[in-house]
Amino acid sequence: LNSYIYTEASNPNNPFKNSAIVSPCVNISQYSNPILNFYYHKYGNGNKNSILSVDISSDNGITWQLDVWNIIGNLGDQWNSQSIDLTNFISSELKVRFRVLTGHNFRSDIAIDKVSFLAGPITNDGLILTDVISPGNHIFEYSIEGCSDNINVNVNEIDAGDDFTVCPFQSQFNLTGLPLGGIWNGLNVINQNTGLYDPSINLGVDLVTYSNSSCIDTVEINVVNTELFEDTLFLCHNSPNLFLGLNVLNRVPYNGTFFGNGIINSNFPGVFSSNVSGSGYHTVNYTANNCSDNMIFSVYPKPILFDTIICSNSSPFTLNINSSGGQWDGIGIIDNNIGLFDPALVPLGNSYLQYTCKLEKNSFAYNAYKKDTIKERHRHRYEFNNSYIDEFNSKGMNFSGINPENNLVEIVEIPNHKWFVGVQFHPEYSSTVLKPHPLFSDFIQACINN
Repeated sequence: LNSYIYTEASNPNNPFKNSAIVSPCVNISQYSNPILNFYYHKYGNGNKNSILSVDISSDNGITWQLDVWNIIGNLGDQWNSQSIDLTNFISSELKVRFRVLTGHNFRSDIAIDKVSFLAGPITNDGLILTDVISPGNHIFEYSIEGCSDNINVNVNEIDAGDDFTVCPFQSQFNLTGLPLGGIWNGLNVINQNTGLYDPSINLGVDLVTYSNSSCIDTVEINVVNTELFEDTLFLCHNSPNLFLGLNVLNRVPYNGTFFGNGIINSNFPGVFSSNVSGSGYHTVNYTANNCSDNMIFSVYPKPILFDTIICSNSSPFTLNINSSGGQWDGIGIIDNNIGLFDPALVPLGNSYLQYTCKLEKNSFAYNAYKKDTIKERHRHRYEFNNSYIDEFNSKGMNFSGINPENNLVEIVEIPNHKWFVGVQFHPEYSSTVLKPHPLFSDFIQACINN
């Protein structure tokens, strides 16, 4: 294991960034018991909430079965072997994808090595993969330079049970292995004969062994406290349904159940609806492996601005709005926080007031405005659903303008295009012949240049 592939979790590849590597297309259709075998290394305190997953495709990557195998946690400074039975995926167009979600800091590198597609449950150097071999008699052939010989191996089943995750606060319980009468060993095992297990002793992965006669099996017990890594999520009333994927709400374990006001789908990834919950503070509970945690969904009322007719010599007054707490901007605003407006500072006619948009540097919009914060007249009933930001990003669209107060998407771009910009506001309302809007000027310049 001197050379290997790994994910680099140093900045900016944390926290909770995705990476993946996909195998070439492999033909395993001639095998009756194909096995995927690999080694992995998952060490560092940032790995307590990182995830290594294996996805499999039987149609050359057109569709994928996600999380055929995955593991969470800091496993210590050691290489671990894993085998996956590919019998249910026999195909002439097999692909395997190793997928990583990095942890909360830079100490969450994950490595893989010695990835092998095997014809059966034995490696080229003669290691029998006991975690995927079936009970009974097996004939293995050894060949070298045209000569070969067979060996019969009789496999007696010993089973310590499936790997599972437990809560450190749950009561002691007995492990069950087959055949009965074996001996248990593990960090949290307090009775070797009965398998009495106390999850409160140690957190993390406990590799527990069960031995009977000369056979040994291992069960991986992951002792993890259920934890949500956000205390509060903020959104507006009438916002699109919020899908609680790990990019929105990271948690350990990831596949628990949500319940509370506004939850319209309890199972992974979970969906919260502000239309169902209504405005206010809503406590949502999350339960996994007999542990629970909770958080607040803070739903703001949808801001409603009321058009106002006033006299030019009126005294300054506070503008009327339903849903306070935002930032005002526009000609005549003398207090951005409360919306104090002075009619004496504006010309006769209509005046438009607006919220803030922060621009991403090195974007079309930033190059047009020549500054990182702008004020524009946003007036739309429909908003971009932020649950799809990562998916659009992965396809080449960039979200270069965001309202910092309520996280609304204001500007989108396609960076690889000669000039592609879409906005939620109305640049035409502030553009004149003598002073064209910066976006119009930059668009015309791009046309001239290209």
